[in-house]
Amino acid sequence: MLLVLEFDSGITKESVSIKLDLVANGGSVFRFFITLFTSAALAVFSSAVCNAEQTELAASENEPVTSSLGHAKAHWLKAPKDPSCEFIRYSPDRAFVANLSGGRLELTELGSETNLWRCPPPGQGSRIWGYSWSPDSKTIAVSNETGVFYIEALTGKCAGVYKGFTGRTYSPAYSPDGKYCAAAGSMAGDNSTRDANTVRVWDVRTGSKVLEVSGQSAGCVRWSNDGKFVAFNGPDRRIQIWNVLEKRMNIAIPFPERAISTFEWSPDDRYLAGCDLGRAVVTIFDSATGNVLTSHKFKKADDFEWTKNSQAILTFSHSDNYRWNLQFKSGRIKESRSERKTLGQKGYIPKNIDECLLQLNCEMPRADIGKLRACKESDLFQKYDALSMWIEDNWFSSSESELAKFFAAKGYLRRSSKPYAIILSYHRKLNGLSFELPVRQPRAETQEDRELAKVREEQYRCELEAKQKKIEAVYQNIAKSMLGVKLDRPAHLQSIAIPPVVGENLCVRYAAPFEGKILLTTKYCLPNDDFYNPAYLFDLTSNKIHPLSTSEFGRIDGAVVFDSKLYMIGSRHGKQQIVEYSHGRHKLLALPPGEGWLTLGTSSSGLLAVRKNSICQLQGDTWKTIVSTKFDIPKCGLPAQMIGPRIYFRDEGIGESWKRLCWLDLNELDHLIYFEENCGLRDPEGPTYDMVYSFVQGLRGDLWISSGSFSHTLFRWNKEDGYRIATLSDRIAFEAKKLPYVKETDGISERDVAITCVLPDTSGDVFCFGPSGMYRLHEHELSQLVKFTNAVQENWHGKILFHNNWVPTHIVKCGENDYFLGTHWGGTARLQLDQHGAFKFILLDGKLGSTIRL
Repeated sequence: MLLVLEFDSGITKESVSIKLDLVANGGSVFRFFITLFTSAALAVFSSAVCNAEQTELAASENEPVTSSLGHAKAHWLKAPKDPSCEFIRYSPDRAFVANLSGGRLELTELGSETNLWRCPPPGQGSRIWGYSWSPDSKTIAVSNETGVFYIEALTGKCAGVYKGFTGRTYSPAYSPDGKYCAAAGSMAGDNSTRDANTVRVWDVRTGSKVLEVSGQSAGCVRWSNDGKFVAFNGPDRRIQIWNVLEKRMNIAIPFPERAISTFEWSPDDRYLAGCDLGRAVVTIFDSATGNVLTSHKFKKADDFEWTKNSQAILTFSHSDNYRWNLQFKSGRIKESRSERKTLGQKGYIPKNIDECLLQLNCEMPRADIGKLRACKESDLFQKYDALSMWIEDNWFSSSESELAKFFAAKGYLRRSSKPYAIILSYHRKLNGLSFELPVRQPRAETQEDRELAKVREEQYRCELEAKQKKIEAVYQNIAKSMLGVKLDRPAHLQSIAIPPVVGENLCVRYAAPFEGKILLTTKYCLPNDDFYNPAYLFDLTSNKIHPLSTSEFGRIDGAVVFDSKLYMIGSRHGKQQIVEYSHGRHKLLALPPGEGWLTLGTSSSGLLAVRKNSICQLQGDTWKTIVSTKFDIPKCGLPAQMIGPRIYFRDEGIGESWKRLCWLDLNELDHLIYFEENCGLRDPEGPTYDMVYSFVQGLRGDLWISSGSFSHTLFRWNKEDGYRIATLSDRIAFEAKKLPYVKETDGISERDVAITCVLPDTSGDVFCFGPSGMYRLHEHELSQLVKFTNAVQENWHGKILFHNNWVPTHIVKCGENDYFLGTHWGGTARLQLDQHGAFKFILLDGKLGSTIRL
């Protein structure tokens, strides 16, 4: 349907005319919003729910300053006949419009009322679940109950079938260059379920499989604008981004809310915006690192859209006339609200049928009112379908509005029936006829309706009971696993405000004392999705961090300290090398067997070398293979550690995605064991524990594990007790009513006990550090020593980078009451007691020292 609008900008004397493509769904028009830019250009945003293509109208990339229909003059033009289209997309060349209605796809030439074809033809089955235009507008990829097939746009004939799926298929998506297609579908051939358990990418020309990801109930598939990556939302509240040609996951971004209704790439592919429309939460991620740039829970979120310059997200609540602009440069959210309209002003939402008829006199041009008066009553529904959708979109966008309640009291339950009743009443009023709105009687409930309702209610009850039993079982395990820690927080507690980090900060992956200094490694991501771990030395005397290099190779790819010796890996002339360094002496070691990447690790009895499918231990000057696997070992930024019969890995994922802790049991070498599955303490509503910041072995043999994302849980594990919980989601007590443990605010509450790493003490106590402070754990008593504030700050993308979440993960004791703090992100710092008995906080990586060459 086409609507031509003429606007007076109010800034210049020129009038701007635009065409607005309306999108309908099940007889209802999706919300549209028109904003006026400061340069007098207009931007039109279609609904993000139906993923319609954005009309290319915005000539400006500045912040909009006015909204609503303003002084629009509407001319209702020809439109597709069917008013119940569920999914409408225009061809890239803007020549055709495709409507998905009732499981059937119809193609119409733009401006015509005649359907060129309908698929499947009337009377045939095989409901269509999704479709995608090819970039050249010649073909449409359609998904149905059995897979994906291609339709020629001009003829409606089937041009080919992709047989990679055996069951129901969703969300087909052509790549921007049209070479590939992606979709989520079932491989079981069982159409009784709506789940699509596999995401596939294939070559459109040959049909050959390019990428397959199993076990994914994806409901939304999106290509990046450069065509290199495909993203989809999996069942585990993550947006997974895969490098298609390299067949590897680039990053898995955990979504902090319960569900991802939809997500969109920014035009420059640097960001992803995910939206939980049900909870009105929009979260914006850095697509390369997965870091949350900003997240906000709105009062309502009907739709959202990127600006063309990728600098802001515009989020709208049309029923309440709210608009929010999430700006990245400032990291702030601007909220504006249109002024309340009164009856007779454009944009006013009527409250009853009488106000509807009066308001139409204001909204419609006089010439169109005359045409409507002259129209036959029998032709109203066909000719004024566009007006019906406009009414529904603007007046019935909220089921809680007074107008919606008025019609509900009259028995009008279907959304699409209300606009037609208004148009019919308006037509009769214009012609001097009675226009009393009839009261509708609901359809009498049949025995079949009652039986079906009972079956559905029983199914829902069984599912709810099963879920509740699982949750209760986990709750019982959590309650039994709590250590019963008591918190001692002194009344006069020193408080330290974390200062902003200026410039680039180091993301520490490893820290250890070495020859009176501290060796630390960080993580540096490469463009090909790989990474290496540069090395630095921290000088305790000068408080300077110095980049480290060696004469054997220029770039250090990884380093560890073992038995007071420094081991470094790097490459020289394309060949990997391992160098041992101690007290000024260099020693070149033989390479361990195996191919591919190489990282180092430690054990109690020797240095470890980890490759993709093998692990070796250094014995004297030779390497002995202790593990060979048929499966891939994850490449770790945090060095692998052998503790007892287990070799622990912290899976980096790609970019900054996973931080999953897993291990290989030397007594059971057929698979990796993942911590979040092994602990048995996760439930459908609560934390997943798949983000592990740190793990360390205590002096008594206990293993301390800090897990969490937006809140933090501290586990203790040993053979005798199994898993015990010291702090649970920033609390010392188990509170079932607080689940799910997801923070609604960005701040750290004073009641929170956020611990992200521990440092065992020779006394048997454990020092604990986290965003909320420094603690000492003695037996079951947790004493707070220092309180940290300002741990969560704004994230700027400019000359100054403020860390958005200060999370200490690596602690090295430099002396009595003197600690080096390395963070996963947020920089490095030193915390030491001064001569006055107060702790002093010193940021270290604002300016690095000169390079030290060993």
